[in-house]
Amino acid sequence: AVQSSIGSIPAGHWAQSYIKGLASKYDLGEVFTGIQSSFMPDNIATCSEVVLLFELVTGKTAENSGLNIRQKNVKLGLDGFIHPNKLVKSVQRQETAAVLLKLLCVKRGVSMEALRPGGRVIIRDENSIGDEYYQAVLMIVDIKVMELDEVGDFYPSKHMARAEVVAAFSKLLKLMGDL
Repeated sequence: AVQSSIGSIPAGHWAQSYIKGLASKYDLGEVFTGIQSSFMPDNIATCSEVVLLFELVTGKTAENSGLNIRQKNVKLGLDGFIHPNKLVKSVQRQETAAVLLKLLCVKRGVSMEALRPGGRVIIRDENSIGDEYYQAVLMIVDIKVMELDEVGDFYPSKHMARAEVVAAFSKLLKLMGDL
């Protein structure tokens, strides 16, 4: 894919380099509708967009051709983090963290259960993180793919903008040497 697959990004947008970097390797038009004219980085991302982005960067798009989004979600093994009834809804930070950890595991060929944070991660609002997302949030924060705010809160149920999702995927792919 080439960078021309995306339209305008507001000048000086904080995520511009992440968006252009990911778009230089992957056709993001398959994930985010309407980006050929404008990427609209501050639009809230949907769960479906996160599933499609995962599918794209794992190289499963052709293999899953003909499947609907619900079928893709199951086949990609993301249905434990993104409930089929939530696919059209806005994606939460904790859901994105789980999908990112799954991406790390798929690319590295390891199980999610085998991973442990390298350091001690203290998340002030950890009681707000769903049990099924807790390990993923710890790991993704530990490897600095997603951050806490200045007081140590993660805001697990906060919705993410397209730019935030693309930045997190870009950071993880760079960390693994895939971007």
